[in-house]
Amino acid sequence: MTDSNFSSDSFVFKTDRPWPNARLKTAAIVGHTSSTSARLWFRVGQPGKFSLLLYPYESQLGPNSSEKSLKSKLGTVPLTIEDVKNLLQTVRQENFEIEDYENDTIQVVDLNDLSANTRYGYALYDFKRKAVILGHNRLRSFRTPPPENEMKPFQFAMFSCHMPYKLNGLFKKRTEVVNLEIWEFLNKTLERHKDDVDLVMAGGDQCYSDGVKTLDIWKNLNRLMRDEGEILPDLESMRSWFRDIYRGYWGFESVQRVFESFPLT
Repeated sequence: MTDSNFSSDSFVFKTDRPWPNARLKTAAIVGHTSSTSARLWFRVGQPGKFSLLLYPYESQLGPNSSEKSLKSKLGTVPLTIEDVKNLLQTVRQENFEIEDYENDTIQVVDLNDLSANTRYGYALYDFKRKAVILGHNRLRSFRTPPPENEMKPFQFAMFSCHMPYKLNGLFKKRTEVVNLEIWEFLNKTLERHKDDVDLVMAGGDQCYSDGVKTLDIWKNLNRLMRDEGEILPDLESMRSWFRDIYRGYWGFESVQRVFESFPLT
């Protein structure tokens, strides 16, 4: 499916959608992780051919290495895939292709045969742009837990009810961003304990389809029902509405930093 296939009711490409923040475009989420496996979720933003590169994070950033220097090199454009693999001392490469917008340019990659209690760095390469699109502006990594038979306290963090918006201005029609200092605090806390936290639990609501009037997709649904009777939007329109909601609520860098660094459930 291409962009032109979206119905006239789609919110995805509307210029008057009142998001006060940049919506999520490219991002990663670390999913279920065991001592020998990990599931990674990616949104790449556009169709193309991509490569996930896994590398030894600790040895790459040892006493003779500089995070700033590595980020600078990975941010160079153009870069060949071989250049990136050499820079990262790649230990695993997983290629995939996104052919269209049918799944909102999302890909899930399952990694097996990993080493236990090991921090892996990862980067995402776009063959069309000849560039690293994730893992260059800030280095991404995750840690596999120790084997189950190894005695170690299990530690987890938990957060809930992500609501970063409020209405302000005359008649409360202006949407403003609030509460992001909570995410900054969470990020700093997790960073201090990054080698001890085994899991991050996202409790409650991580987005709201009706939490803020200016962002309420049900207002548009009610309009359609009022103006057109009982004719409901088609499935693709509803799908695009909810995708738009997630892309708005998850568009903050401080949110993405948590999602991309720790096993999330």
